[in-house]
Amino acid sequence: MRRILALMLLFCLLFLSGCAPEKQLTRYTHTFYDTFDTVVIFVGYAESEETFNKAAELCESEFRRYHNMFNAYRHASDTANIWYLNENAWKQPVQVHPDTMELLLFCKEQAAVSNTVNPAMGRVLRLWHNAREDAESDPFNASIPDLQKLQEAALHTSLDDLVLDEQAMTVWYDDTLLRLDLGAVAKGYAAGKVAEQIAKIMPVFSINAGGNIVMGNSYRQEGWKVGIQNPNAALFISDNPYLCTLKAENCSIVTSGDYQRYFYADGKAWHHLIDPETLMPAEYYRAVTIVAPTSALADWYSTAVFLLPYEESRALVESAEGVEALWLFADGTMQTTQGFEAMIVEETKE
Repeated sequence: MRRILALMLLFCLLFLSGCAPEKQLTRYTHTFYDTFDTVVIFVGYAESEETFNKAAELCESEFRRYHNMFNAYRHASDTANIWYLNENAWKQPVQVHPDTMELLLFCKEQAAVSNTVNPAMGRVLRLWHNAREDAESDPFNASIPDLQKLQEAALHTSLDDLVLDEQAMTVWYDDTLLRLDLGAVAKGYAAGKVAEQIAKIMPVFSINAGGNIVMGNSYRQEGWKVGIQNPNAALFISDNPYLCTLKAENCSIVTSGDYQRYFYADGKAWHHLIDPETLMPAEYYRAVTIVAPTSALADWYSTAVFLLPYEESRALVESAEGVEALWLFADGTMQTTQGFEAMIVEETKE
């Protein structure tokens, strides 16, 4: 089931084509699975296969390292990962890797912009995670979490209780029942950090981590072409599977949608993007696509924008420098920022 889901996620944002660089470079592709529950496709133009293989090896190994580091549901023996923090940081301060500290500080900083994306909602998200896991193993008896348990869990979600000591590089939970879940930002952060390292080896590349896309250089004016999936079109069989096609370069593109990770219960599909106010999956849009300067920002905004009503959502985007957005509503209508519209090179008409 997870492998099928990962393949579905792959088509959230699909590279239609990369521009052919003017230099005599060869196009290579490397694909791997089972990090952040998705498929990762690494595409690069390199002067030699040896150079590409070096970058590909780094890409896969670093994705696996970050997957282990930010995993809230499984222990990683070689690092004090999020699971380890949740088991121990309410007892005493726990020393963490600098990347973990950097991401937690980023989350706290962004909380001042909007508190919609809250990594301290781990206890709430765990209930939804367990419900989804149970539904996969026994779909005929699937059910959503009990509302009273969700409300009790929501009492322990204050970021003020997450105490970060940058000098000692330690994390401490001031609320013994607080738990972290970095699922809203971890993959985007990881993709961005990996891209920074790859750029030092070969500058012309793209990473597609289940729809979290990071693009490096493009040598031609038209840039990379990126297809934005239409979730209302049937995958694999539709003549028009894309809402539009963008041209982009040296940026990140991330989509959050109700069609990416979900389970059925009580005759309804329940997706994974949980509104911190209702503690239920948000129902404002089918999908939101964000273009931003960094992968971490794109991932954060894609979740925040999806969880807010349109007027608040749009105001949030327009207050952010370098952030553009597309909103897809349930009736198939779309709204875009001016900057996003300017990137569109082809729009699909249904």
